[in-house]
Amino acid sequence: MNEWEFAGEIKDWWSDEIRRHPQWKLQRAAVERGVVGGLQRHDISVFAGGTVVFTGELRLPDHPQASPWLPDNVDGAIHKAHGPGARWCFTSDSQVLLLIEVNRSGPALTRIVERVDLKAFERRAELDSQAFLSQVEQAWREAFRRIAPIIVGQAPPTGMPPDEIFVNSLRALLANPVAAIRDELSDRRLASESFAAELVTWMVDDQGWPHSAQNWPEELDRAARLSAYVFATRLLFYEVLRRSLPKLGKLQLGKELRAALAAGILEAYFKDAREQSGDYQTIFAWDRVSRFALMSDFAVPGWARLIEQLAVFDLSKLSFDIVGKIFERLIDPHERHRWGQHYTQPAVVDLMNSLAIPDGNGALLDPAAGGGTFLVRAYARKRALSSTKTHQDLLAELYGIDVSAFAANLATVNLSTECKRFRRIRRTLSCKTSGSIGKRKRKHPWPGIRTCQRRRACTAWRTTTSTFGCMPASFYCRRAGWCS
Repeated sequence: MNEWEFAGEIKDWWSDEIRRHPQWKLQRAAVERGVVGGLQRHDISVFAGGTVVFTGELRLPDHPQASPWLPDNVDGAIHKAHGPGARWCFTSDSQVLLLIEVNRSGPALTRIVERVDLKAFERRAELDSQAFLSQVEQAWREAFRRIAPIIVGQAPPTGMPPDEIFVNSLRALLANPVAAIRDELSDRRLASESFAAELVTWMVDDQGWPHSAQNWPEELDRAARLSAYVFATRLLFYEVLRRSLPKLGKLQLGKELRAALAAGILEAYFKDAREQSGDYQTIFAWDRVSRFALMSDFAVPGWARLIEQLAVFDLSKLSFDIVGKIFERLIDPHERHRWGQHYTQPAVVDLMNSLAIPDGNGALLDPAAGGGTFLVRAYARKRALSSTKTHQDLLAELYGIDVSAFAANLATVNLSTECKRFRRIRRTLSCKTSGSIGKRKRKHPWPGIRTCQRRRACTAWRTTTSTFGCMPASFYCRRAGWCS
């Protein structure tokens, strides 16, 4: 079944729902109506009073650009709705439907007012099964019963939090860079033994991952996702920092640039951020992650689109735990389960912090920091209850560790973003990140935590302290070189 045939099925289901619900005062649903003044066509239109009141774009899940969260897809749906003057439109990948209020002010993504989850599937061939199609039909009928009262003015839309829109859009935008990085890593690994060896060293020594020759596809995918996600958080933090340091230039990147030139441009932006702020050397480091992120020409358009969207969002309106939500959504659930990475809801975090530091005094250690939610909320609690303590004093009482480099980078960005005034953070010590691992056993700087004795454990600690380097070293390691 192709998209046009599937749209025809949906048209029949929705037309039947219209007949069953005369209170909506809708007339009918139609498929493939031409757009006024153009060659484009609507996939589905709904009529009331002889005019189009609702239009939509439909893609199947295996479409190359299927995600309804992609800004281009939202823009396209709005543009098509303008032709017949429809107030409402939707875009869908056949698994999720996003309801959009066309005439709402603001960027296209901020006009999304409702999300409706449909029956999940991956390939269009699944629709050829009548039993499966019946399940899909039920989901689309329920979706229309939910949105029809909204488009006729009988019910208000639920609304979409900016955080939810931002994170889902970010995930959709990163699909292109992830695929391009993964393919480039695979090609270079096969073409160069030295590059393959360098990649294994980076995965095992720097990231603490196990390696097996039989698992190359999975490991390359993980490396690509880590590189893309960490680099994306660096771009996000640059945009946040730019709001406080007006001298920083606005990120701009041409979609047609070659990877080498694009890398040079963004490296210059990062260097300027380090110099202008006098800090954040680790966040804006041009390391292997940054090089991997921009080693493929095919990744550049994806990064350019992401940068465009970062400029659109008002990051000040996003919640304190937006980075925690990024951690929860971007890391694949299977990977989080495999490595014991679990996101804790902010309400639970606040309760636990109230028990750990009831009066806001004392040190707090999160030995599995994840996206940094515990540390951010602890900082906020301390700031509220300990008004006499300086920003530096508060940071000196917070400690965080994580085996995941992506999580470590997120926690760094999360806590830095929480400090709205971006006071300069003094760097005191830095843990060693080179040399042999595990030769000597040092007393662990935190009581009750076992000393690193195995290569993998030391690698994890080394990676984390290195990645967290933009915060005071005492934030992560009281004693320089303790795991060397």
